Amino acid sequence: MSDIDIFPVAQTTTRMIEDEGLILLKFDFLASPMQSPDRPNPGRNYALTRTQAESLIQQIQRALQKLGSASPPNNGDPKH
Repeated sequence: MSDIDIFPVAQTTTRMIEDEGLILLKFDFLASPMQSPDRPNPGRNYALTRTQAESLIQQIQRALQKLGSASPPNNGDPKH
């Protein structure tokens, strides 16, 4: 594992502000290993333009391709 602080995402919310041409992303997260996934910390609302959202999709798709189809260690459960 790296030296980067990791906060597992417990819930993702996506909304649109059509008048502004923006997509809002919100990631509720777990701040400690003892925190229940049913009671995550509220995340911030991040606004993306269409171009930014398309770029993010491409980045995530590339990362998924690198992960491949092998089973992740620890049953895929993120660690803090």
